Amino acid sequence: MTRFLEFPSPTCFLHVLSIAVTAASVPALAQAQVVQHDAQANDKEAPSTISAEQMTGHPDREVTLERDVEITRGALVVNSDHAVYRQVEDQIEASGHVRMQRFGDHYTGDELKLQIDTGQGYVLHPTYHLARNNAQGKAQRIDFEAEDRARVTDGTYSTCEGPDPDWYLKAATLDLDTGTETGVASRTILYFKGAPIVAAPTMSFPLSDARKSGLLPPTLAQTSNGGLEVMVPYYFNIAPNRDLTVYPKIITRRGLQLGASGRYLSETYSGQTNIEVLPNDQQTKTDRYSVSSTHTQTLLPGLTYAWNLNAASDDDYPNDFSHSITVASQRLLLRDMSLNYGGSFWSAAAHVSNYQVLQDPAAPIGRPYERLPQLTWQAGRQDVNGFDWNVDADFTRFWDPDLVRGDRSFVNTRVSYPLIRPGYFVTPRLALDATTYRLNNAAFGAPTSLTRVVPTLSLDSGLVFERTAQFRGETITQTLEPRLFYVRTPYRDQSLYPIFDSAEADLSFAQLFTENRFVGHDRISDANQLTAALVSRYIEPSGAERLRFALGQRFYFSEQRVTLG
Repeated sequence: MTRFLEFPSPTCFLHVLSIAVTAASVPALAQAQVVQHDAQANDKEAPSTISAEQMTGHPDREVTLERDVEITRGALVVNSDHAVYRQVEDQIEASGHVRMQRFGDHYTGDELKLQIDTGQGYVLHPTYHLARNNAQGKAQRIDFEAEDRARVTDGTYSTCEGPDPDWYLKAATLDLDTGTETGVASRTILYFKGAPIVAAPTMSFPLSDARKSGLLPPTLAQTSNGGLEVMVPYYFNIAPNRDLTVYPKIITRRGLQLGASGRYLSETYSGQTNIEVLPNDQQTKTDRYSVSSTHTQTLLPGLTYAWNLNAASDDDYPNDFSHSITVASQRLLLRDMSLNYGGSFWSAAAHVSNYQVLQDPAAPIGRPYERLPQLTWQAGRQDVNGFDWNVDADFTRFWDPDLVRGDRSFVNTRVSYPLIRPGYFVTPRLALDATTYRLNNAAFGAPTSLTRVVPTLSLDSGLVFERTAQFRGETITQTLEPRLFYVRTPYRDQSLYPIFDSAEADLSFAQLFTENRFVGHDRISDANQLTAALVSRYIEPSGAERLRFALGQRFYFSEQRVTLG
């Protein structure tokens, strides 16, 4: 005979009279039952549902459960091999392959005792998984001090996935408070790949994605210029959308460096500012600093402004204080402010920008021109009776105290007619570039007004063949895509034109399919050339590209005459 026992909580036991069950020792094979549980943390008024292969005892006082035991109360589910449920005390004692789900958290262990109404109890030799932050660990014992507080004894804690996490804490005690969403570890060691990294008498950490003020892990470094470096950062969680990290650093050969990094974010603006200061560097006997600040803000729908400001006290600052090869070799610090507007098919921007140049005496570099200002306008439409058109316009005032300077204006108009069909495409395009210069500080006898108009015709075409293939035992799509790209641009003598922002483009596969081999707008290369290429791609059923092979060659039908000189 199958029998289910469903008990109300003790607080409402006297109000329910429909639970008269004969007190007897009755073996039973429990059937599956689906119960909708309230996910609230303390559903004390929910009934208790128990099931097992064998039940003995008095349902209104104490029931002993054997084999395939399950006890449910609201968001609480306990499974075990053996259990005792005391109705009056509202208490569970379970042993043998104990599993407990409580408010989304999962626990397994050898033995469990739990006072359901208060949430107090313990579990021995547990493993656990916390739903709120995907944390996991194991311990000798977990004591549930309340529904939102637990103490882990001689345990581990990690938010890394998998049975063997790369990073984890091991502590004598871990106090986990889900009410305040904080954890405190005592006599703790931080491990990475099984090796101890940092030991601390106490350490606190958040139990959710919410940030928490506190010390961050210290860093140690050794450099040839500064000697031993010790940095101890402190994080301030000022508000949900603002924070500040202060990182004092002791550099044995230079002194005490103070650094700070602040971030802010709102619906209409965001930004970050970083500051480092080293008063009275012991080696240079000067005050040294670096500052960087970025900001973006929406003023009106479509209208934004932004800044990107960077500065350093001297030429050697990045090399002396950066641990990144990229930053250490950085020699141009941008300072740019912009106002931008984007419409339905056009956009405009205004920039004011210059650079701080950090010179290396062994390899000096030229100073880029300042742009005071740069005004740009772009517009475009696709598929207008089959045609695509685009217009780029730009006015820039280039300034340098020593070199030729002046204004440059250009308009570049492009019209194309793409023919895209299954298996092939053909795209003829016509472009017209008109540029004017008004120059100052030019060499004696050199022109101060220049105008250039250059047309460009190009034809891009290709075929696409596909077949089903096998790649490492997986069915994928393999393509074969031959492509031809022809460009014709007539020669214009540009030897008297200044070089404000142009350079020869680096050779790459993508650059084979461009019309101008120069970047910038001071030079337009003459061209009578054909690029032939062959591409093969391996595409997964999901559409992701697994592998690509590409081969290309450019053929010149006439010698190119335009140079940067």
